[in-house]
Amino acid sequence: MSPFFCLIRMQLIESRWFLTLGSSALFGLGWIFVHVTSRIESKIRESGVSGFEGFMEAQGMSMDNYSSVVMEMTWWNNPAILLTIALWGISRGSIAVAGELERGTLDWQLSRPVSRAAYLASHFMVAVLGLMLLTSALVAGNLAASQYNYLESPPGVFTLSKPAFNLAALGLAVFAYTLMISAASSARWRPNLISSVVTLGGFIILVIAYMPSMDHWRWIERLSIFRAYTPVEVVSKGESLLYNTGLLGLIAVSCTLLGYLVFRSRDLPASA
Repeated sequence: MSPFFCLIRMQLIESRWFLTLGSSALFGLGWIFVHVTSRIESKIRESGVSGFEGFMEAQGMSMDNYSSVVMEMTWWNNPAILLTIALWGISRGSIAVAGELERGTLDWQLSRPVSRAAYLASHFMVAVLGLMLLTSALVAGNLAASQYNYLESPPGVFTLSKPAFNLAALGLAVFAYTLMISAASSARWRPNLISSVVTLGGFIILVIAYMPSMDHWRWIERLSIFRAYTPVEVVSKGESLLYNTGLLGLIAVSCTLLGYLVFRSRDLPASA
């Protein structure tokens, strides 16, 4: 096995607990959200939509775009999902350089016949593989729950894969700007702190921008990376999917390249 794939294997083993618990949690959340959607649809059939108009408006829905998958996607904005994806991106980005320097293992890994570019590429690949596993678990939970809960129009794999792709792109962007900060740091707390503040701040900005009576502050949503994650729109219209994922992909590629340039030019202290 080549050193590059050895690094990938080692990082995946190192991340096994996060990936196991995270994918299990997302699978369970996907199941729960389908169950809740089924219960709401049942109540609507019994008492009509009038009792749920306020709820639907708060979730950005109306009778014009209502469907089972649209209601399901409102739950995909749940902080538990976003937090799991963001934690994966931040944890993997911060350990790539700063974390390995802090625990004194970076020079040992680079002593193998592997370039700095290949070393960062291995972390990028592990981040992508982890995001694929986490988002696939969320989709699998939705699909499995659809077999045991009645939905008016249950979505298929292709429909669910679009917002999952959007979610994975969001996580990759978070990983990339954390990696960029990590490449210039020697202590893991710094990229963890800065990226957490940036990510949490972006979520808070979006919440503030869409609060009632805050229309005059709507412009601040442009400062939030979460503006590019729109699962409801993706499954109802799909017009923003390519633009949003392209924007998130551009952030991911740009920050990763900047991180590589910083990492390539810096002198690395040897472990004691």
